[in-house]
Amino acid sequence: MDNEVEFRPVEPSEIGFVLDSWIKSYRQSDWAGVVPNHLFFSVMRETIGGLIARGAKLVGASVAGRLLGYVCYEHKGEDTAVLHYVYVKDPFRRKGLGKRLVSMAVGDRENCLYTARTRHSKFVARGAYAPEVARRKVL
Repeated sequence: MDNEVEFRPVEPSEIGFVLDSWIKSYRQSDWAGVVPNHLFFSVMRETIGGLIARGAKLVGASVAGRLLGYVCYEHKGEDTAVLHYVYVKDPFRRKGLGKRLVSMAVGDRENCLYTARTRHSKFVARGAYAPEVARRKVL
């Protein structure tokens, strides 16, 4: 699989998958917040949409055109990388794909901020947890 993986911008036709997978997987996190269940999906769609609208990049990992996972990130200048989310489909986890996505997006995992805490965050991004960055209008 390693030689076949292509890293590329997420296509507009794949945004629905990104939104659904991000929201459903993050909802399982103990740190998903106190947003009531009936508002969670709309609040998350608005948050993710705001990130994309302000310039956050979505890069996917695909094989033969099939999206296996993605990373959402931003850079502020040369010194600050912000990792918003990384997702890999279940059958492709534990194969280093998530780490490769993060490395490609933010470089040094020790010095990046991350905005979505999950039980896997500590394995993927080792920088500072900064949830307020996701809510800012401009990074």
